[in-house]
Amino acid sequence: MLGDHFYHAILRKSVAVFGTLFNDINVVRRDNNNIVKDVQRVPLSYGPKQKFLSRIDQQPDLDDTKVALKLPRMSFEITALAYDSSTNVNRLNKMSTSVTQDTRNSVGQATPYILDMQLNIMAKNQDDALQILEQIVPYFQPTYTVAVQFIEGINKSFDVPISLQSITMADDYEGEYTQRRALIYSIDFSMKIKFFGRETESSIIRTVIANNINMNNNEGIESLYTKVNPEGATSASTMDEPLVVRSFIPSDTEIAINFTSATDPNFVKGETIVGSTTGVEAEVNDYSYDQNAGTGVLYADYATGYLLPAENITGDTSNNTVAITDYTVG
Repeated sequence: MLGDHFYHAILRKSVAVFGTLFNDINVVRRDNNNIVKDVQRVPLSYGPKQKFLSRIDQQPDLDDTKVALKLPRMSFEITALAYDSSTNVNRLNKMSTSVTQDTRNSVGQATPYILDMQLNIMAKNQDDALQILEQIVPYFQPTYTVAVQFIEGINKSFDVPISLQSITMADDYEGEYTQRRALIYSIDFSMKIKFFGRETESSIIRTVIANNINMNNNEGIESLYTKVNPEGATSASTMDEPLVVRSFIPSDTEIAINFTSATDPNFVKGETIVGSTTGVEAEVNDYSYDQNAGTGVLYADYATGYLLPAENITGDTSNNTVAITDYTVG
């Protein structure tokens, strides 16, 4: 069961979607007359905040002429991944990825997980950090939903709720006044994502025949015959518009079945005939057979449903089989 390789890149896509939300945030600086002097796009990268703090610690002296890590900036990272037990899904549901005339490729129902992400805002002054924070929090009340297409080949997007869980602030300033200061706002989010299994191939069911009978006397009540329309349909949209035939056959209604046979089938009155395709049963009243033409007519009643032209019928007593050409009811 396990070991068949597949890879939908669910986590990679989820992380990319999360990062895209925050990749166009700017910081604006104004002079004393409230005139905009500078607009700076805030850099965003994946990685833990400790990685960037260590870069700052490596060059704490502001008088050092070496290039320092530029602030403000943002980073984000995965902090946890857990099964979402609050979301119930039907494990039998499948989604089609491709359809041919004879086969259908599909993936199983999604498995829900909660992906915890943390966004870190790092700045050297409070105003820069607050500008960034204020461009984020109004959109989360506390959830912001994005649409993600997780599976290639499925023209369907899934809603991914992203919820803001908490905000914490830290001021990593220690030492002399000439040393760099780093204000850090850490925002914790949770994403509800879905994992999908491997793609499987199965044959397409083109015809469904359901015969309902009275369990007390085995009399036919209803026959429901459903098939794709047309039979050679290849597109999913066409096959979703089936031809449905529903029939009610009273037990005393006689069916005249025209058949072909190389020899006399010697049907016995009262025996039960059974359709090879539909499984429909009926009781033989009489029959006639023309040896020269190789054709005959079988009369039956107590049919449990409608037979199909070109299917075979077999008597349970005579054990003989003939091929139906057509038939009439009543």
